[in-house]
Amino acid sequence: FLKKVRSADGASPTEEEHQQVSALPQLQHATPGDTPFILFTGRGREEVVIEAINSGVDFYIQKGGEPKSQFIELGHKIRQAIQRRRAEEELRASNEQIAAAEEELRAQLEELVRNEREIKKSREELLEKSTTLEALLNAIPDVIGVQDPHHNMIRYNDAGYSLLGQTPQSIAGKKCYELIGHDTPCAICATTETYRTRKPAQVEKYVPELGIWMDVRSYPV
Repeated sequence: FLKKVRSADGASPTEEEHQQVSALPQLQHATPGDTPFILFTGRGREEVVIEAINSGVDFYIQKGGEPKSQFIELGHKIRQAIQRRRAEEELRASNEQIAAAEEELRAQLEELVRNEREIKKSREELLEKSTTLEALLNAIPDVIGVQDPHHNMIRYNDAGYSLLGQTPQSIAGKKCYELIGHDTPCAICATTETYRTRKPAQVEKYVPELGIWMDVRSYPV
């Protein structure tokens, strides 16, 4: 947008000059935000120039001299003003995208923190329940063992480890019958019956390796 300001010959800015410059904010408000403003005046008064720049003028050009050179400069300033406004608009759009990305990242971070807190809380609750269950199992004087469908031992309670003379580390990767010196499953096995029927099973048998009679009960889990 090219704004022409007429100047009087006096030393101080005229009322007309002040009115024309003061009208710039209204013009800027009434035009698209990327419209550049150039002050093209016949005589340059410092007060008017300063007021115009403070009001949002992009460039100030004083008329005078050889017309061709004057209008070449004016054309250059117009192109420069347009390029500047476009660059400002691109920068503003880029900043808005960065702000939106930062906001999204902040939301994701907050969600991550909430999830981490929930996971921590769940772990603490699970640890508490596991500790309680562990204490209950170890308080039972009977042998309790857990194994997979292939007779691989997963764990015992304290009574089981004590009876067999084993530890959690020593039973790792071993089958239940291997812990009493057998190479194959026992001929009478409650666990085998449970695997076959998917129902609880009970057998009474003498275990010579341990020198005791045992009431063995197996339950599917």
